[in-house]
Amino acid sequence: MKGLSLRRHGEVFVVSGIVLVVGLLVLPLPSQVLDLLLALSIASSLVVLLVALNTSKPLEFSSFPALLLILTLYRLALNVSSTRLILGQGE
Repeated sequence: MKGLSLRRHGEVFVVSGIVLVVGLLVLPLPSQVLDLLLALSIASSLVVLLVALNTSKPLEFSSFPALLLILTLYRLALNVSSTRLILGQGE
C-alpha cells in the first residue's frame, strides 16, 4: 500500500510540473522570476548530469528519459517566456 501511495504522489508531482510548464508558456513573468527559474534550470541540469555520471548500472537511473523530456519542455517554456519578455518590454 505504501508503494502505491508514493507512486501516486510521484504522478501528481509530474502532472503538476507539466501544468506549470504550460503556464510558463502562457503567462508573462517578471524578469526576477524568470532569472530565478533560469538558475533553477541550470541547477537541475547539473544535478541530472551528476546523477547520470555516478550511476554504475543503467537501470539505477531508469527515469532518465522521462526526466529529460520534462526538463526539455521546461527549458523550451523558459525560452519562450524570455523571448516574450525581451520583445515585449525590451529588458
